[in-house]
Amino acid sequence: DFIISAETENIDYNLQLGTLSDRLGGTQLERGEDVSIRGRIGNRRGYGIQFTFNNTVGRPIIRATEVQGATTMRSTNKAI
Repeated sequence: DFIISAETENIDYNLQLGTLSDRLGGTQLERGEDVSIRGRIGNRRGYGIQFTFNNTVGRPIIRATEVQGATTMRSTNKAI
């Protein structure tokens, strides 16, 4: 099991995203099993993001981490 957190840059914010077992409904991931986790971080704003995985049980192998984002205020109209 591991704890997942994220830190955004400018606006600086630390966000606790829970644990792997939280995402699996309270169960531990079995040895040799794979899992994909998807979720949102709640419309946090920032120029960059860093994820931290703090291992608490076992030795999990993290194969990939993917993040998608979009720029704000993409409208061609002036904000009021």
